Amino acid sequence: MMNNQNQVGEFPVQVLPELLRRLIQHIYDDTQAPIGVIVSAVLAVMSLACQDSFDVQPKENLRFAASLYLIVLAESGERKSAVVQLVMKAIYKLQNELDLEFIKSQEVYLRELALWQIKEKALGKAISKDTEKGLGTKELEEAWYQCQKQKPISPIQKRLVLSDVTSAAIKQVLGKDSPSLMLASDEAGSLLSGELFRDTAINSMWSGHSISIERVASTRSKLVDYRLGLMLMVQPGLFNSSLERQGERARASGFLARCLICEPQSTQGQRFHLDKLRFRAPDAVDHFHQRVEGLLKGGFRRRERGNERKCLKLTPEAASRWNQQYVDIELSIGPLGKLNQYRDYASKFMEHVSRIAAVLEGFCTPNAEFISDQTMYAAITIAHWFFEHFIQQMKKLDKSDEPSNADILRSWLARNVGANGGAIFKKNDIRKFCPNKLRSKQALDAALSDLIMRGCVSIYKQNRTTLVHYHMGSLIPPTNTTLGGDFYF
Repeated sequence: MMNNQNQVGEFPVQVLPELLRRLIQHIYDDTQAPIGVIVSAVLAVMSLACQDSFDVQPKENLRFAASLYLIVLAESGERKSAVVQLVMKAIYKLQNELDLEFIKSQEVYLRELALWQIKEKALGKAISKDTEKGLGTKELEEAWYQCQKQKPISPIQKRLVLSDVTSAAIKQVLGKDSPSLMLASDEAGSLLSGELFRDTAINSMWSGHSISIERVASTRSKLVDYRLGLMLMVQPGLFNSSLERQGERARASGFLARCLICEPQSTQGQRFHLDKLRFRAPDAVDHFHQRVEGLLKGGFRRRERGNERKCLKLTPEAASRWNQQYVDIELSIGPLGKLNQYRDYASKFMEHVSRIAAVLEGFCTPNAEFISDQTMYAAITIAHWFFEHFIQQMKKLDKSDEPSNADILRSWLARNVGANGGAIFKKNDIRKFCPNKLRSKQALDAALSDLIMRGCVSIYKQNRTTLVHYHMGSLIPPTNTTLGGDFYF
């Protein structure tokens, strides 16, 4: 039975800039939604606003996007939709303006296209007629060529947010009309259980790496210079069911390690509207929406002018704090480290820190050039909070009364090292002789993926034979290890 109790403390609002704290308090008093739900939505919108204007460079030759992937677990009735409506007000307003602009441009385009088609048709007939008469058509052909150059261009329908789509649809929209997007849903259960997050392209999209797009007529093109963020809110039961169905593959794919996941404490049963005590900060709300709209429009202008994104670097103090945190993380993921079994997420931790810092600085500091030490401290604190939630969610995958498939396979490999004559096994032999529950290809591959992630095995081919090398010296902490302290580092 899974334990759904939230064992992580409240979001550390105190590390945020004052304007954001006032905004969050205003929304909380309006909705009585969990603070973690509100902050996650605010960060997602800030990320969308910043991602096409800023990158971040925490150290030389290391550059990251400012996009964030956020997954919020909250039950029905936690007022997720109310929060999303309030936080995304500026996005909806700008999208409406873009839609109206597109409709007008489309009307002009259709009129110009109809007129152009008349001219092209007339020139084509004239060329055919003179050709039949044996007359020269050089001037007409030149006029036809010039006419082709003057063909009206269909207007682009810019989109800021997508909701219920496939991976292929996201690629198409990013590659054609809208190179900076957020996939957002306040009921994302079907998305998480669908094919979208089984496609490894979603991992590449987090990094902004170039990926292939399949187009009509079996042609291919590359998707480059784009940004994608996620804000997915889902009920915990649906999320847990999705993880259980996927088993260890849920982590082995690397998608969860790229996400900032949280399950904030419910406020149901504690929501009492006391109008006289309600905190109001309309100036903070207005400033937030204006800043979102301004940054989004700035991203449009940057692309129109062909400019590069501004790359935020660290002040010396922020760089020192970043480096110290990196060392702490590295020490914690060794064979005896207390985060060894979470090193998939730990390996992305400093990138999460860098992205959060870029979003905070880029959004809150006009004409930002450098990330301050104060912002870096806030980003590290926030990233720790999300990391604690990740650990809590991964512990739910562990069955208290039975070992995981990966642990069963590791024990079998350890017992059979001597009988096998060494620490190298043929994968086919493992499948023939391992415990029955691991003999299906899917179960064995999933268990091996988990052991690879833990550093227990490595896999390679030799003369078309797949070999599994078991690392006998690897020490994995027990799955029920309890970590104390406010943070794990």
